[in-house]
Amino acid sequence: LPSLQVLRAVNGYNETEVIEALLDSGLRFHNLSNHAHKWGKLAVFLTDWRALKYQVDRGHAFQITLEEDVILKPSFLSFVQRACDKFRDAVEPDIVYLSPYNEVVFTSLVGARRLLRKLQQHGIKKADGKNDLPQCRRAKFIHPNEHDRNHRVDD
Repeated sequence: LPSLQVLRAVNGYNETEVIEALLDSGLRFHNLSNHAHKWGKLAVFLTDWRALKYQVDRGHAFQITLEEDVILKPSFLSFVQRACDKFRDAVEPDIVYLSPYNEVVFTSLVGARRLLRKLQQHGIKKADGKNDLPQCRRAKFIHPNEHDRNHRVDD
């Protein structure tokens, strides 16, 4: 990959760390989950927020955010390049999911800015794991093997 940066995730097993990350984010918080005590879901949400903020703060035109246990196929870079070419001048979507379980996410700088603005306006409505970015209405799911069976992301 052209550039790789490892960002520390928020540890969902450490309630103090999750609360500190929430306070550091400045985001309003409405509800943990329907069943409460799901700090891990909030930790994932805050980690995603950190990744978006990282992109915006550095002005990266595109960013791929992936979990540490994802195994990339050799053809992944060409798949990412096609995604960049396709969405270079697009107004939508804000976020593109490149894997079935949201462990690989593609964002443009415009989309990341828009998502952060929405999060600042609305806060965290509910961190229940159904969608890490619940205010995101401009989302698209593209599975790499829709285009070519060799361009897959496996976890």
